[in-house]
Amino acid sequence: VESMIAGQSVDYSDYVKHLHRVILSMSELGGVVVIGRGGNFILGPNRGFHVRVVAPIDNRIENLCAYRHMSRAEAESQVHRYDDERRHFAKHVFGRNIDDPHYYDMVVNTALSDVETLANFVVQGYNTKVSVMSTHHASAHP
Repeated sequence: VESMIAGQSVDYSDYVKHLHRVILSMSELGGVVVIGRGGNFILGPNRGFHVRVVAPIDNRIENLCAYRHMSRAEAESQVHRYDDERRHFAKHVFGRNIDDPHYYDMVVNTALSDVETLANFVVQGYNTKVSVMSTHHASAHP
């Protein structure tokens, strides 16, 4: 942003380099949530707790229609465009497929659960990972 204000050009590689730096710095601070931008690929499986949130496409379209007051056709187009952009970004920047569940600690489907229930699952999953990792770390360093 500073570069754009100063009239300097920023290319894609600069963006990716700064993205890595920002996400790594934020992870060092702790207590942060990174939504999207490949945080799971930047941090890897041993840092952070990586959650993929999914929902059936019809649910996503209906939600977009309701919250953004769009027609079904507009919402469907936007959902597909958003999904395509996210897939392209992950493939282009990280060489990864965002739909591969192996890149996540947990995948939650919002179709049949309320937000509070899902949040409890995520917290439980996070606590389990922290416990397992601290046990592994302790046993690796006697």
